[in-house]
Amino acid sequence: MRKQIRNTAVGVLKRAGLAPMVKSLMGLNGAAGLNGSSAAKINFRGDHHCFDRYFKHHGTMKSTAALSDQDRMDACLFYQYREKSECALTAASSYYGGDYMEFGALDLNTFRNFLSAYDIFRLDEQYPDTRFYAFDIFGKMETANAETQAFVDKMESSLPYFSKFTLRGDLLPEHLEYVKQHGLYESRCHLVQGYFHDTLSKDFKERMLQEGRCIGFAFLDCNRPENYKIVFEWIYDLMGVNSYIYLDEYLQVPGVHEYFEEFTEKLKARDLSVTYIRNAAGFGALFRIWGNEIQEPLEIDTTAAAALACTRREEKQSELKRKLALREERRRAG
Repeated sequence: MRKQIRNTAVGVLKRAGLAPMVKSLMGLNGAAGLNGSSAAKINFRGDHHCFDRYFKHHGTMKSTAALSDQDRMDACLFYQYREKSECALTAASSYYGGDYMEFGALDLNTFRNFLSAYDIFRLDEQYPDTRFYAFDIFGKMETANAETQAFVDKMESSLPYFSKFTLRGDLLPEHLEYVKQHGLYESRCHLVQGYFHDTLSKDFKERMLQEGRCIGFAFLDCNRPENYKIVFEWIYDLMGVNSYIYLDEYLQVPGVHEYFEEFTEKLKARDLSVTYIRNAAGFGALFRIWGNEIQEPLEIDTTAAAALACTRREEKQSELKRKLALREERRRAG
């Protein structure tokens, strides 16, 4: 029966001109299949079912023994990017407005994630003025600021960082094309090229505040604590109530967690607090920033409950003493 159903589905797909999906369908039932325990041949590349087919029907993972190195890499990247995609969807599912700002945006993968998430939840109907910013050097190491250059030289001398992102030259035109091809909110997308020291300026912040703008979602993929520090200091005044902040190295890079703890402590001066929302695999974490509104205290009389709890503790202590005494009595008798 299963074979008959499969053959029927294959025929329908071929007649509909969807022959490429036939291979996907055959792979789904081939080798060990969904219920098998041996190493099924799984085609990760170009197959939107790839990662789900990596699991057996009851949720445990299949053997990876038959996978090529490329398949393993594809599975690894798929998992990590899907986790980030789900963070974008999480934020968009309960969005309270404000601009999207991504700090460290090479390739614009996560930037485009949020454009799609914003579109899926039809947020443009509520917040048609939202802007989407991506801050990155985009392959170009240039600055006219001596202080910025000193910062860059110091980072490069300890462990080369920026230079490894410049091997293909100026990538801004290529990234602008990514936005165009994505086809969502192009006129409201702003790709800001340069070092954070230069692009995250005091004038830029003041203009935003004067316009009454705030950040609704700050996505930080800064790799090193020094870069996180610059961004935390700049976004402090701009984070909106009910906004989100994502840290891509929160669970992975020493120093990022400590800077964020300091950042959240200082937010209390703005009467804001931070709540953990979810992780992104073993590296990133999504948080939400709340306004601390004054609430009337809960009117719950705990007197009776406290008295009952005290009585139960006393009863348990008495029972424990009785058992210990009985055990000692048996030991002496034996």
